[in-house]
Amino acid sequence: MRARSKRLLSMVAVLVVAQAALFLAYRAARPAARSSQSAERAFAPVAVANSAAPLPALRVDVRGEMRQLSIGSRPTVVHFWATWCKPCREELPELLALADEKDLGVDFAIVSVDESWEGIDHYFGGRAPARLVRASRDAAGAAFGVDVLPASFLVDAAGRPRFRLLGAQAWSAPPARAWLTSTASSMR
Repeated sequence: MRARSKRLLSMVAVLVVAQAALFLAYRAARPAARSSQSAERAFAPVAVANSAAPLPALRVDVRGEMRQLSIGSRPTVVHFWATWCKPCREELPELLALADEKDLGVDFAIVSVDESWEGIDHYFGGRAPARLVRASRDAAGAAFGVDVLPASFLVDAAGRPRFRLLGAQAWSAPPARAWLTSTASSMR
């Protein structure tokens, strides 16, 4: 009986050591946590392969009134997010601050895919900024192919998506501002 107990104890010890080694290898492979949220995120636009066709229609809820999402005469960043999405919540303040800048040559359409305005208003402490609109996840998926949040698209004035940015972006980083300004200028 003692030999059996020793063998069992040895097997358990080997498993514990192997699990600890796997955990340490996993931790070493992950990027180290950084203090700055923006430093953790990159700015990574990717050209849209088939940008010849304009986007399908996307109906958005503007405080209870359903409208067509319209792209104006300037390039537009169409950004999809949700209050329940942690990366969305982390990047949204930077994006809203960037959207307030007038000299970029870009418009912003910030689209929440939350179920209701109540949750969005609660997230903002009472009332969401006027620039926000809401659309269903299904509609966003059908019109833009959104299957991950946050997701942003740079759309030209003709309504054709030219670039997509998936995941949280470092919107306040100088490369983001420079890229938006130069790309928008070249799209006019």
